[in-house]
Amino acid sequence: MKTNEEKMNEELSELYNNYTKEREQIEKEAKEKGLWIYGGLDSNQYLFKEARTRVIKDEEKIREKYSKL
Repeated sequence: MKTNEEKMNEELSELYNNYTKEREQIEKEAKEKGLWIYGGLDSNQYLFKEARTRVIKDEEKIREKYSKL
């Protein structure tokens, strides 16, 4: 039987893996549409803002769920 911490870590891993795939898709689409800016580390961060904000909120929910158990 898994502990709550193991369950939480599994959920967080799934969340992060999905976020990575989503970021890759966003990047691919931006490059195809000519929106991708080459140069500068933060040049394209605006493309990921919505996804990043959602993932942060989802992470907080997961951590909160398991902190109550």
